[in-house]
Amino acid sequence: MMRGNIALPFTMIFPNFKKKLARQTMLASSTALTLIAFNACRPDTGTSDSDKPEIIHVAQVHENALSIEKSSFLTSQTTSPIHWQDWDDQLFKHATSERKTIFAFIGSGTDTNSWEVLERLNQSPASCAILNEHHVNVLVDSNIHPDIEFHVAMMLLRSNQPPTTPLLVWLTHDGHPISWVSVGPNSNRNINDIIPTSSNTIHQIWQNAPSYVLQNSRDNHKRRAAATLPPTP
Repeated sequence: MMRGNIALPFTMIFPNFKKKLARQTMLASSTALTLIAFNACRPDTGTSDSDKPEIIHVAQVHENALSIEKSSFLTSQTTSPIHWQDWDDQLFKHATSERKTIFAFIGSGTDTNSWEVLERLNQSPASCAILNEHHVNVLVDSNIHPDIEFHVAMMLLRSNQPPTTPLLVWLTHDGHPISWVSVGPNSNRNINDIIPTSSNTIHQIWQNAPSYVLQNSRDNHKRRAAATLPPTP
C-alpha cells in the first residue's frame, strides 16, 4: 500500500472546518513506487462508482486566486498560468464541491530551488494544463505554514526520500495524502516529468473509483497514526 507516515490528516489544521466537512461528505522513483503500490491494491475499476455526488462548479478554483498580501513568494505567482489557491479553510470545501483531488506545492521564497522549479513548471503548458484540469492546486509558503512542510517532510523521511524543497503532495478532498515526492536541488527528478506521470495516474484512479481512493487514504492514515502515536495505556 502507500508508503510514508503522518499522524494527522491535513484537515486537522482547521479543526472547526473539519467538523463542517464531516457533515457535508463522508493525496518518479519513490513516486513511482508509491503509485505502483497504490495501483496494485486498487479494486477492479471496470465498474465506476454508481452514486457519485453531483459536481458543483466553483469559479475560484478555475483561476489563479492567490492573495497578494500574504508573502512575496505567493505574490510572485499571482500571474502564473496555474490556478493556484491559498491554503485556507475553503480549500477542502472547494475540492469537495468540484469532486477533485488537491495538488500542493510546498516551497519558500528563501529557497532558490523552489523558484527554479516553479519557473520550469510555469513554462510548461502541458504540465499547467494537467494540473488545472485534474486538481485543485494550492501553493504553500512554508514560512507561513511550517506545520504543513513538517508533515510532508516526515512522510518523505519514512519513504526514504530526502525532504528537500520543494515538496509535492497529492491529497484527497478530505485531507489524506495519496502520493508525495520532493524535487530538491540534488534530485534527478524533473518536475515536468513528475506531473504527467503522477497526476495522470492519480486522476485516472480517482475518476474510476473515488470511493476506493478516499477509503484507502483514510485506512492508510489510521495505520500511519497507529505506527506514530504511542499506544493508549
